[in-house]
Amino acid sequence: MDFLNALGRRISSVSGEDRESAFLFQRISVNIQRFNSVLLHDSFAEDVPVNESLHHFCFKPSGSILPRVKK
Repeated sequence: MDFLNALGRRISSVSGEDRESAFLFQRISVNIQRFNSVLLHDSFAEDVPVNESLHHFCFKPSGSILPRVKK
């Protein structure tokens, strides 16, 4: 964390933007989320078609749709 804070401060001093540390943490957070989504996708069995995987991911066993998260 200290390294990232120091890096954010150095970027801020060069760019003049005080929020560069926050932007850096946001970019890292988005990349971690993307990587986690790839890991989740790759964790499905290869013999199961994608549509079935998505069906089990998006639907409750009763058949009703789970609430979608707004982007």
